[in-house]
Amino acid sequence: MLKRIMFFISFLLLFLGLLSNGYSKDDFQLPSIDSEMLIMGLRQTESLISSGRGKLHWSQTRYGKSGEKIMKYDEFDAIFAFDSYRDYYQYQSGLLEGRRELVDKKLQMRLDVTIVEGKIVGCRVSRKEKLAVAPEWEPRNWGLWFYGVPLSQYLQKHGARIIGSENLRTEKLKKNLCYVVETNKSPNMEGVADRFWIIPEGGFRCGQLQIERGAKYKQRWKKRFIYKTYKMNEQTIWFLKKGLFWIFSCSDNHLVAKIVIEVKDFHPNVDISDLFHLEINPETPVWDETLSRFRPFKEIGWKQ
Repeated sequence: MLKRIMFFISFLLLFLGLLSNGYSKDDFQLPSIDSEMLIMGLRQTESLISSGRGKLHWSQTRYGKSGEKIMKYDEFDAIFAFDSYRDYYQYQSGLLEGRRELVDKKLQMRLDVTIVEGKIVGCRVSRKEKLAVAPEWEPRNWGLWFYGVPLSQYLQKHGARIIGSENLRTEKLKKNLCYVVETNKSPNMEGVADRFWIIPEGGFRCGQLQIERGAKYKQRWKKRFIYKTYKMNEQTIWFLKKGLFWIFSCSDNHLVAKIVIEVKDFHPNVDISDLFHLEINPETPVWDETLSRFRPFKEIGWKQ
């Protein structure tokens, strides 16, 4: 194992060195590696970020069969934060404006608080059965995670295999070489393999993914991720800057919907404890979804 790790590090140094020394990118081909080395690279990228906070903007648009926009039916701004066991969302506009969602996995508890004009107008608590349900706009699910788990973990579990390489062009990058990776049949996709485009340069990360829903939905999903880099302790941290999500009909390939998420003012590896200190009267009634009744806030076990 030690030899494999040393070879992996040597490969990275060689690869980055070739690029930085002006190696002809038109002739350059990605070195051949196995899926284990690729997963190790993703795991290294994931390990560099343990917490963070920032702002996000989310918009979702529906399209008709002729390509016309039907409606922009979901758009909002929010503050988000996370660490190894806590998640936080504070909605600043849209249908959820005024709502805060706080998840503490150590307490196995999720708290939803709605505040209007500085006053709490609703509060409910749910238990461990809902902790795993991350919203679509969880930024880590856009590139770093897949189905709520680190991408490296998902690929390892579902038998990732490298099937080739491809240049994933963007408006700003003419050369954006990727390893193309497929997994074994996903139980959610009814026999269709998930496909991922993994960028190795500067740190392994997912640049694009494509999946197909089965007979029930008959849709093809394509996501593309644009990252921003952050320098900390001589390490380069990658985190989502913008994500694009297209949903196509499998029957005629027309665009059904498009989702755009943008992340701003993100700060990696910071303490987020202050967001979990809520000024709530101990007697405030809280709807306990498990017990289906109201209880005073002081009895639900939330630790400030």
